[in-house]
Amino acid sequence: MKILILNDYLVYGGAEVQTLREKQILEHNGNEVYLMTFDENFPEDDVLYNIGNHYINIPINYSSIRRNYHRFGLFNIKLDLLSKIQENIERISPDIIHINNINKEPFTIYEAIKGYNVVQTLRDYSAVCPKGTCIKPDGSICEGSAYNNCKTVCADNIVKKLRFTLWGRINKKRKVSIGNYISPSLKLTEICRRNGYHIRCINNSFDFKKYEQYEKNTDFENKKYLFYGAINSKKGVLELIDAFQIFQKDKKVELLIAGKLFEDIEDTFRKKIEGCKKIRYLGVLDYSEMINTLESVHTIVVPSVWMENYPNTVLEGLSMRILVIGSNRGGIPEMLDNGRGFTFDVYKIEGIINALKKSYNLSEDEYNLIVEANRDYTIKNNSLDQYSTRLMMCFNEIVERDSRIN
Repeated sequence: MKILILNDYLVYGGAEVQTLREKQILEHNGNEVYLMTFDENFPEDDVLYNIGNHYINIPINYSSIRRNYHRFGLFNIKLDLLSKIQENIERISPDIIHINNINKEPFTIYEAIKGYNVVQTLRDYSAVCPKGTCIKPDGSICEGSAYNNCKTVCADNIVKKLRFTLWGRINKKRKVSIGNYISPSLKLTEICRRNGYHIRCINNSFDFKKYEQYEKNTDFENKKYLFYGAINSKKGVLELIDAFQIFQKDKKVELLIAGKLFEDIEDTFRKKIEGCKKIRYLGVLDYSEMINTLESVHTIVVPSVWMENYPNTVLEGLSMRILVIGSNRGGIPEMLDNGRGFTFDVYKIEGIINALKKSYNLSEDEYNLIVEANRDYTIKNNSLDQYSTRLMMCFNEIVERDSRIN
């Protein structure tokens, strides 16, 4: 099958990791796969990322003025970009187009793909929520725009109201051009269906070969708890710190925090951990440093306030035989159900403490039984081959359905 994948960036975050992984595994299984990006920082001189290897980049650059105007919908279809995209699509003549994250010029890109077999993987809640979080101002969970007056409940100023209006226009255009959707999590799949999307769930894959050098060596004497990822108000790090400071008393434990610290909570974060010897901020770690840290970690904590879709941190923990505990929001509970981990209400400090205690009180045998079963589960459920099989089944159904209609 001839497949064209579209994504804003080549390398940026979790969506890009999954995008490159998808291209490689589908090619390995005999498909002709192209990746089109719109990355202004694309490595043009790299010997791998070129047209000969089916990489196509059409850089989209914004001045700050254009970026601000674009956010309010004052620029719609960009004709020169539309022409370039259409020319490449016509040249490739794909059987199916698979879209990942497209946020730079959505109006133009959605116009360019009209008339083709298209499926989009939704990586977050922005398909059903103009904020992308599905969390109301009071912290409660929202079921999407079909069940909420977003402008009244969540937009407290004219700027937000304008952004929400633009979001509505983008989603309307999206639904005209795309009729099929995928979500990595059951939770987002359910919410999207209730908001009018034709969608199925395909869990993300995990590349076990990437961690072949990883050697599990859990420290059961001084149990290490780890949060890693973006450190901002959406991730629940401050709530975790408050709970851990109570939990850690009279225990040989340590909380390690790794990742980029954002300005919205930087001052509060530093004040909370100041003077606490059992909480360490490690900064941003590179790959080898992260592997070395994970080898001795007892428990990964994912205390997200917002609705995570199918977080890589949970998947990595399950796959690398590390216990995981996390908030009861988004796709986290389904990843940790059937005894794979413990969940908590991130807004209830006692709930976080109880989950920490449950993990702490596990015997070494109980711990090993859980983490070994978790790895077996992800090998069966999240292997590259399993992901490829599910994805190709979806693609084939769409192509066959279209051929019957025509």
